[in-house]
Amino acid sequence: MGTFNRFFKPDIMELGKNKDIKGLIKALQNKDWNIRAEAALTLGNIGDDRAVVPLIQTLKDYKWRVRVNTAEALGKIGDKMAVEPLIRAVKYSKKNVRDMVAWALIRIKKTAVKSLIETLNDDNMEIRTWAATTLGKIGDKRVIEPLTKALKTGDQDFWKAATEALEKIKSQ
Repeated sequence: MGTFNRFFKPDIMELGKNKDIKGLIKALQNKDWNIRAEAALTLGNIGDDRAVVPLIQTLKDYKWRVRVNTAEALGKIGDKMAVEPLIRAVKYSKKNVRDMVAWALIRIKKTAVKSLIETLNDDNMEIRTWAATTLGKIGDKRVIEPLTKALKTGDQDFWKAATEALEKIKSQ
């Protein structure tokens, strides 16, 4: 009968066990957000880079839980193609999605640094603060100068995040 049947929901566990990437990618478009969320997580656990583009598209899902799982999946896969879409997803997301995007970018590491440095100039102070905190967690010394410059342009929360990031980086 197969794992896809027009009368039944896809069996994500079975698709994952069989490493059925095509079936899991198809499940990312299911009407049920729980299935989309599970499919994204399963694709991340498998780690196949064929899932990167469909997962990037899923970052726009209207359900925050699907976006959280998608960010986690992209972080596990670690493809640098996901860096820019992950950063864009932060601008329109709740804190829990932003936290997972930060985690994903930390996993992707060095390839994310350049884009995060550019995000220090975002118009939204909350996004800039998030970028400073994430850069501190990555710990790349290339960010010392941009963070130091950015200290002059921020509010108290941003200043605190940038200062903590610099302290963390310099202490490594």
